[in-house]
Amino acid sequence: MPLPSVPDCLLRCKRRFKATFPAAESLGVLLGILGFDLVTEGRANLPKALLATALFAIAVMAWRFWRRR
Repeated sequence: MPLPSVPDCLLRCKRRFKATFPAAESLGVLLGILGFDLVTEGRANLPKALLATALFAIAVMAWRFWRRR
C-alpha cells in the first residue's frame, strides 16, 4: 500500500478540523457572554468574552476529537 501524499494528508486534516470546529456554538457563547455582561455591568467586556469563547471552543474540539477516535 503506497503512502499518502502530503496534500492528501493536509486535506484529510482540514476536513477533520472543519467537521469538529464548533463555529455556531462559539458564536452563541460569545454573544451570550457579551449580552450577559451588558445587562449585568452596563458594558460589554470583549477580552473576557473572547477568552471564555476560545476556551469553550478548545474544549468542544478536544471532546469531538476524542469522541471520533
